Amino acid sequence: MGEGKKKGGSRLGLVLLLLVAGLLVSGAVGYFRPDTPLLGPLVGMVVKQASLARDTGGIYEVRISELRLADEEFSAGEALDLQVLIFAVDAQGNLSKEPLFDTRKFGDRLAEAGNRDKPVVARWPDQAFRVAWKPGEEFLVQVWDRKGSDTLLSEWRSEKSGGFPLSGQVAFPVVNKADAKKPKGNYIKFDASPTTAK
Repeated sequence: MGEGKKKGGSRLGLVLLLLVAGLLVSGAVGYFRPDTPLLGPLVGMVVKQASLARDTGGIYEVRISELRLADEEFSAGEALDLQVLIFAVDAQGNLSKEPLFDTRKFGDRLAEAGNRDKPVVARWPDQAFRVAWKPGEEFLVQVWDRKGSDTLLSEWRSEKSGGFPLSGQVAFPVVNKADAKKPKGNYIKFDASPTTAK
């Protein structure tokens, strides 16, 4: 009876050993041969996210994959032209005089609150910008409506943290100078990756 338990335990140990070895080999293949189908992109994604979370400076390439504001924040039928300005904030808290990125040069992003054909969404996936960043530096992101009134709709200032701030999804708790009526419906998504540029 004791022998049966011992055999089962050794089989489990062997399975675990093979599983760990398989994961290590797969990770090494994906890292050293990034063109390997499935493994390469998967390992690359993990390495990219890990590098964004580290407390290291460098040059980053950033894209705005999506800006979305909830219809509930506006009057029904309100016409909008969504635009974004991004400023650098140095370690002393000083704002850069010129924006690092201004979406106005890429044309209008027209929307209409409550209209499914013209949702309050804007994207700039093909317009990347590069920014040199080091720990302690922050960013100020402003969302504007440039349609007629030229109104600041919302803004977000990054906090000093261990990782590059312009990555992932950022929520806007305040829209149009009031608490957001639909907090989860107001956000901007950044796609950022470190570059090898000097």
